[in-house]
Amino acid sequence: MEGIDTSAVLHVGIVVHSLDTAVNAWAEFLGVGPASVGVTSTSEDEYNGTSTSAGLKQAIFDVGAFKIELMEPVDGPSIWASDLNARGEGLHHIAFRVHGMDDGIGSCEVLGMPLIQRGEFEKGRYAYLGSEGAGTVIELLEFDPGHAEFVPESDGDAGA
Repeated sequence: MEGIDTSAVLHVGIVVHSLDTAVNAWAEFLGVGPASVGVTSTSEDEYNGTSTSAGLKQAIFDVGAFKIELMEPVDGPSIWASDLNARGEGLHHIAFRVHGMDDGIGSCEVLGMPLIQRGEFEKGRYAYLGSEGAGTVIELLEFDPGHAEFVPESDGDAGA
């Protein structure tokens, strides 16, 4: 898969109705609070081919090898809100690093994984792709220099 580092999961995303309730439950279970809590800046993202203002209340727990991302949808239509309404709370996606977002999306689409939502965040971009048969959505994350999770391609892209 061109540019996608499948050697390590960056995080798993869990969609929830109430971020506060989920943070309390995970903090009690893990014995530590989240590394960060906030609201993603609402931006003009693309959901099913249409522009949307989508955002999240979000908490990140660092559990060593990867992170757990808790997400409560806010604002416009999104994959997060749609999946929460359709299936309820639970595992939403597994995230992997990509170098070259468009190439990564193209590689997934060749495998029958359609682009569902994509957008930009400070110093990076994301894309969610459907994955019939895999049981969950795949997220691709690309970080720009200056982002805390940026890794140059030569050092961090094992590929698959």
